[in-house]
Amino acid sequence: MGNALDNEPRLTPSGGEAIEGSALSREEQAQILVLQQRILEAVAKGGNALDIARQVCSLEEKLVPNSVGTVMLLDEERERLNVFAAPSVPAEGILRLNGLRPGPGNGSCGNAVFSCKPQFVQNTHEDPRWRNLRQLATDFGLCACWSMPIFSASGQVIGSFALSSFEHRLPSGFHRALLEIGASIVGIVLDRAKARENLRLYEKFYASSAEGMMITDAAQQIVSVNASFLRVFGYSAEEVIGQTPRLLSSGRHDAAYYQDMWQSLAHTGQWRGEIWNRRRNGEIFPELLSIATLTDGEGRVTHYIGLFSDLSERIRAEADLREKNRQLLRSNEDLEKFAYAASHDLQTPLRNMVHFAQLLQHRYRGRLDDDAEAFIDIIVEGGKRMTNLVRDLLDYSRISATDEALAAVDTDQALGLALQNLALPLRESGARLSLAPLPPVLGEPTLIAELFQNLIQNAIDYRAPDRVPQITISAQNQPGGLCRITVADNGIGIEPQYFDKIFELFQRLSPASAASGTGIGLSLCRRLVHRFGGDIALDSDPGQGSAFHVTLRRAPEA
Repeated sequence: MGNALDNEPRLTPSGGEAIEGSALSREEQAQILVLQQRILEAVAKGGNALDIARQVCSLEEKLVPNSVGTVMLLDEERERLNVFAAPSVPAEGILRLNGLRPGPGNGSCGNAVFSCKPQFVQNTHEDPRWRNLRQLATDFGLCACWSMPIFSASGQVIGSFALSSFEHRLPSGFHRALLEIGASIVGIVLDRAKARENLRLYEKFYASSAEGMMITDAAQQIVSVNASFLRVFGYSAEEVIGQTPRLLSSGRHDAAYYQDMWQSLAHTGQWRGEIWNRRRNGEIFPELLSIATLTDGEGRVTHYIGLFSDLSERIRAEADLREKNRQLLRSNEDLEKFAYAASHDLQTPLRNMVHFAQLLQHRYRGRLDDDAEAFIDIIVEGGKRMTNLVRDLLDYSRISATDEALAAVDTDQALGLALQNLALPLRESGARLSLAPLPPVLGEPTLIAELFQNLIQNAIDYRAPDRVPQITISAQNQPGGLCRITVADNGIGIEPQYFDKIFELFQRLSPASAASGTGIGLSLCRRLVHRFGGDIALDSDPGQGSAFHVTLRRAPEA
């Protein structure tokens, strides 16, 4: 007793092997016919898969006295079996069965799904296929269990149908026929349920899609359209059903356009492109059209599906954006011209004001009272500051106005020019320089020199009062043909919350009396770097210093 029945004939998923023993008796055949009729009636009435699976279990339990029927299905991960239908199994038994892993020692159902073959166990207390479920068999009085794998339409095992007996026995030919019928019908019902659910999803998508959809037959007659199609084109369903897509033609496309479309459909089964169509009111408008073919089992085209996306709003938005960009560009150009002209025109009166104030300073020094001399000093200092501000504004405006092509720049030479221009402030501040060789970059020589000059001037302006300024300039090659140049100092540093703010125009983190900057230098640096297609970033430790990282494109090697 309890052998594995390895030499027994086995049923294939389609029932291809002969049933054990002689042919079924007339009574058994009649019982099977009644079983099939009752189940098929339930299917025809649209019963859901769970109700039909329960009915299969109940009907077969009546035909096999002293037994219970069970349908178990694999979970989505296909790792565990859970009870789907078991009308006569107590709730505790269902809980203990749920989560069963398919495998050699996990009962008839676990073995049937694992091996994809029927499993007929005569004695659950001795058969090795039940070694992991002995306690379950004892607790619920299960003596024998026969299980048949359930297959989907694609031939994939999806679960099992079993009859468990309260007495030790093997299935007769009649019992095996019942098992095969039960597993087959449950598989078909589950496939139908899945197909119906997919169909409901497709119908919901078709009805609620924001894109217009149209289906034609092989002769190109329209057989169905969705609500979005009717809304976009302005037709009613009655007006388009039975017509051909020529109803929508705008007349803008020639015969070659449509010939290419049909050639693509014939060769690839799909076509996608922009097309101009006509609404019911005569308005011509652009659409993105996607067409796909549907074929039968022999590869013959049965239908065409078209998906329409109205491009009118997008094209209008693109036109509006182009116009706004044009207006913004013109406004920026006007503003830059105004700033340049205004700054240029301010230079002469400013120079005169500073010149005459300095004459007063030198000619009348000691001949005026203290207040008058202080006022003259304020005028001279303010004039110089205004002169520097106007100069920086001119530089700032000139950067965007230039349209010179970028060329290879000798970066070391540009740095040398900047240091030459800063010779006096460097000497007065006592700054120490540490310079590494720099690779050539793409830019403009004078502007690269101006970039260095502003970054070094910033390091001088914001040096720490208690130590000698140290300025280090180095470079490092980056992936993608880029180069990162770093200008680092040991100055007062910058708090992290101000990292972005310092690159804005007229943003100075120290009062005017504390440093000589105009609040434009770092904005000028960012504009220069962006002009060359690069980027600038900042690292800083308050009280310890700052490092400005300029990323530019390396010049190609000669």
